[in-house]
Amino acid sequence: MEIVGIVTCLTAFLITLIFIPVVRRISKAIEFVDEPGERKVHKEPIPLGGGIAIFLGVILTFSLAIVSAYFLMNNPVTWLPKEIYDYLPGVFKMIPTLSIIFLGGTGMFLLGLLDDIKRLGPYTKLSAQIIIALFLVLNGISFSLFLKETGLTGRLISGGITVLWIVAVTNSFNLLDHMDGLSSGIAAIVSTVFLIIAVQTGQYFIACFLLTIIGVCLAFLIFNFHPARIFMGDTGSLFVGYLIAALTVLFTFYKANYSLYAIITPLLVVAIPLFDTAVVVFIRIKNRKPIFKGDMNHFAHRLIGMGMSVSEAVLSIYLLTFCAGLSAILLYHINPKSGLVGSLIVAGQVILLLAIITILENTGRRNKNNT
Repeated sequence: MEIVGIVTCLTAFLITLIFIPVVRRISKAIEFVDEPGERKVHKEPIPLGGGIAIFLGVILTFSLAIVSAYFLMNNPVTWLPKEIYDYLPGVFKMIPTLSIIFLGGTGMFLLGLLDDIKRLGPYTKLSAQIIIALFLVLNGISFSLFLKETGLTGRLISGGITVLWIVAVTNSFNLLDHMDGLSSGIAAIVSTVFLIIAVQTGQYFIACFLLTIIGVCLAFLIFNFHPARIFMGDTGSLFVGYLIAALTVLFTFYKANYSLYAIITPLLVVAIPLFDTAVVVFIRIKNRKPIFKGDMNHFAHRLIGMGMSVSEAVLSIYLLTFCAGLSAILLYHINPKSGLVGSLIVAGQVILLLAIITILENTGRRNKNNT
């Protein structure tokens, strides 16, 4: 399985790496760019369209994987490990589920592309995201809380939570895309944490999916880390956020000895993006500002206000995200007999991280007001 994972990640990385310069040149030629502004770090127009390369990297990687799997099933070769052939039937079983996820992902990609081109209204975007999330739920991709809920009421609750989760996580990555390398880097880190959990729990198909996202994001980061030479735009941030959200729905976080893992684990992994989104929305409501209108109230902006450079602020948030993710990984190493106590300690670590972020944000806000 290690070979399959490495090949998958490398393929996604190389495809994206090839397409980014092409998309960048085309974007500059047609003036598909992000102009400088009051809330923006860059001082000159930066090409958009990185999301197109990200989308192609994911879609083409999986298309090649399916074609390769079909070829190997019909033309077996002796030099490949037997484990690969044991894995191939599972790939074909997942094609219907993959098709649903990629149909939803294509919808999210087109929504982001349209928004980058002509700036859709916030409620139009939100409504479209809800429809895409409902599409997944109606096609059987939904959280199974504790793996026990039955009946119409249980399905409605599970479906409602799934829609809320997909919309929240998708938008958290969209809102993170306000600084060079932030959204794509956080996506790579979050995917890496989920990858470790997937391997720990034997969910190898999801692990390969995560490796695809990691490969794509790492290739994009080469061009997007400060100073960025291309932006992913809403096209990329909505698509990547949606994929991570959809994958967590497919995930089985449940562990027989402690069923609350199903809820705690994904929340810990994406705690930093969700918390940043929640704080920004709270501040906008408190200041009676439109909640969908961008501002300088993100955590990264506060860190820069305290004297950090763009790269330092982004790297700090990378580290905080990885620390929160490590807490989720630790859950699966807790003695079952002390499951409740151990998980509360782990969750407490993340709460303390969020408390530190709150202190830093308040300090950054005071510094801004004093200047």
